[in-house]
Amino acid sequence: MGDIISKTGQIIRKPGRAIEQPGRAIEQTGRATEQGDKVVARSGRHGWLQTAVRVALPIGVGVFVLYWVYRDFDFRQARQVLMHGTDWGWMAVSLLWGILSHVLRGWRWRLTLEPLGLRPRVADCIDAVFISYATNLVLPRVGEVSRCGVLRKY
Repeated sequence: MGDIISKTGQIIRKPGRAIEQPGRAIEQTGRATEQGDKVVARSGRHGWLQTAVRVALPIGVGVFVLYWVYRDFDFRQARQVLMHGTDWGWMAVSLLWGILSHVLRGWRWRLTLEPLGLRPRVADCIDAVFISYATNLVLPRVGEVSRCGVLRKY
């Protein structure tokens, strides 16, 4: 991890060493700067800190939001209702109808895009619909934008 790999797949640098390779096109996971016809790679001392913040911050915010939302929630009563007050047959039927509605919306969206000359795969349209509804749960009205972004990427 952290090696610099040439386009031919050859390892140019091991982690912890700086290099200069004249005229070589490289791909790297760290940082690189071009100076004329050579590429100077640096391993980045604070890379681990940035990675830790990128991972820990969303997890920390998520844990705080879950705690804040469920701090007064009675989990014992919810378990009791789920175990004894729920008809799981109707829950399964409801789940299947919900999935079918999203699949049909994805298919309809593909049909809507065809007159514009766009022909995305049906599976991509269905995935985009599922992602847009999930996005709307977090940030209302952003799902429509995310749907377009998903199709643009895939």
